[in-house]
Amino acid sequence: MNDFQRRLTILSLIPRQPDQADVSKPAATDGVYLSNFRFEEENIQVECPLPIDNYHRGKISASELLEKLQALGFQGNLRAIQRDLVFLKGLFPDLLSDGVRSGGQGWFWHKDAPVLNLPALDPAMALTFVLSRDLLKPLLPPILVERLEPFFSVAEKVLREAGTPKLAEWKDRVRVIPEGQPLLHAEIDSKVMGVIQTALMDGVRFKGRYQPQQQDMAEYEFNPLGLIYRNRVIYLVATLWNYSDPRHFALHRFLWAEPTDTSVTLPDGFELDAYIASGTFQYPAKNPEPILLMVRMKADAASHLHETPLSTDQVITIDPEDSEWKLINATVLETDQLYWWLLGFGAQVEVLEPEHLRKSMMANAQDLIKRYGI
Repeated sequence: MNDFQRRLTILSLIPRQPDQADVSKPAATDGVYLSNFRFEEENIQVECPLPIDNYHRGKISASELLEKLQALGFQGNLRAIQRDLVFLKGLFPDLLSDGVRSGGQGWFWHKDAPVLNLPALDPAMALTFVLSRDLLKPLLPPILVERLEPFFSVAEKVLREAGTPKLAEWKDRVRVIPEGQPLLHAEIDSKVMGVIQTALMDGVRFKGRYQPQQQDMAEYEFNPLGLIYRNRVIYLVATLWNYSDPRHFALHRFLWAEPTDTSVTLPDGFELDAYIASGTFQYPAKNPEPILLMVRMKADAASHLHETPLSTDQVITIDPEDSEWKLINATVLETDQLYWWLLGFGAQVEVLEPEHLRKSMMANAQDLIKRYGI
């Protein structure tokens, strides 16, 4: 964390003046003012800082700022923070201190401080913020989303006033759509979501009541290891109590959660990417070893596999007996996801190998015949 990053972070951590405080507004802050100042070798222009925490009321001391910065990776001492505060107070008249707080001065922004404009936020950067907003919201803890809202608002304002309609209109021309049948998001208790995300961010365990499918509700102590967003469902990867085997839990099945003071324990060798790569989220593998899948598929149905192959060793050839069909070989994990994918093609696919998978597809076809009374 360099000087610029540290000082900008300090600006963002200082709360707004408490409602009950009676502090006269500095005359210098009437209207919009610009402050140009140098951090290291960079000449940064900041327009009217409204700290990210501007809607939080209160005061903060230099020692409290140091604790928050250390949690973000700052390797410094209290004296450095005190020097930064004096430096920043000279730049921003709306940055105030009362000098009477126990444990040090209480720092805060005047309640009427103008809004922060991001340093060097040009229209292209503003567009990036606006487009990322909807994608980021489900990925971040509520406290971080709340802190980012002023940035998103400023980005919208920059786009509106930029005089570059092509950029401003771009956000209306880009959409992300889910693959497969559109489904609504699973409903998650916002308080539970906040507890889980905060516990994961703070590296502490939490207690929770969980309702598995077709099982009774139970209460566990969760050792959170990560969150995975899959289609419309968010999963917590965690161990339970002092067990070391990671499992995943759908967040919408949590009924209640509260944090503990117990630190998270990371299982030996655990990596979130490795957990995903194991095939766990393709639903349980019927065979721990990959299989050589051999299928016969209608050419039109197989066309997308030329661009998005099943595996790195995939081979597609024309069926010598019928040019309207393709023969496809690929090494894949045998999972429920694979089975559902094959079933989705209906009569446009025929499994040739492995034999047990072919028999499963045949049995399903026979069940369908009976179901429809054919």
